[in-house]
Amino acid sequence: MHSLISIERVHSGSPKEVREPYYFIFTFEGKASFTIDFTDYECNGRNLLFLSPYQFLQWRMVPSPVDQIQFHGDFYCIEYHKKEVACNGILFNNIYQQPYVPVSKQLFGEIGNILGKMRQLDLRDQENAPVLRSYLQLVLALSSREKQQKGSTGVEDSRLDGIVNFQSVLE
Repeated sequence: MHSLISIERVHSGSPKEVREPYYFIFTFEGKASFTIDFTDYECNGRNLLFLSPYQFLQWRMVPSPVDQIQFHGDFYCIEYHKKEVACNGILFNNIYQQPYVPVSKQLFGEIGNILGKMRQLDLRDQENAPVLRSYLQLVLALSSREKQQKGSTGVEDSRLDGIVNFQSVLE
């Protein structure tokens, strides 16, 4: 990646593993199966998948195509912008929640349009950086709101029956 942000369309022949020092947002439609940090997930439909830096993603079943936004924390710091976009702990950096968000056809299309606008900009031109940050902030705000509205606040607890609730013990 030459700049602090990249937007690309990944097809099924692309690498099936990710472990990078960047934040990732994947948008995909269809059936998908993947492992993130040794936890298996399956989903179907229109989804957004969020990874924090150095999280390990291994695709088992990759829908095609997958749109991917990859950005460095120096380009857009989610902690610094936490008041504008409540995504840290909701979309990123929360081990208690599923890392993907199922979205409506309308929101999926809207985010696809935003990605199209981002692709039209020269990512290496520093004059475009504020516009790219604004588009990224919009994607994050829409995604965060959708996850909060749907109540996608955690992984199903059925697999945790009989195990100490780690979150409550930790807190």
